[in-house]
Amino acid sequence: MEITHEHIKGLTAKIYRGENASTWEYTLVYYNQTGERKRIASRDLAALEARAVEILNDLAGGRAADQNALTAHEREELANLKAIFAEVNAAPLIGARHFVEAVKLMGSDLVIEAARDYQRRNLHKAADITIKVAIAEFIAAKSAPERVSDIWAT
Repeated sequence: MEITHEHIKGLTAKIYRGENASTWEYTLVYYNQTGERKRIASRDLAALEARAVEILNDLAGGRAADQNALTAHEREELANLKAIFAEVNAAPLIGARHFVEAVKLMGSDLVIEAARDYQRRNLHKAADITIKVAIAEFIAAKSAPERVSDIWAT
């Protein structure tokens, strides 16, 4: 199968199919900027086709096709990280940065234990209230006459 760049017709990559261990294995073949023949093997044809388009776009744009390319394992790992951080609606880079800073502060990766201990010691002190109740209490506290602390009253 030959894949051609959408604007530069002479820029092509080929995908070959071969049988390996009774399953199909595909090999993407292209030539980089220096004329070296490069090959990428995968069992996922759709991923390889997408990678071929990325490579052709990189070559057409004058960028190194091999630079910053993710392997199938790295793409799977990234997808898993995004799914994990989606559980708490956080961006992966922000979550990773927070974890690294917490590990630096603690000197170890016992961040979960520290969070559990903090939760056990502190979160029972404040009762859960609705936003409506919190706003009403805040307005009442602000509109009440100023109260002087018992310490300063004497």
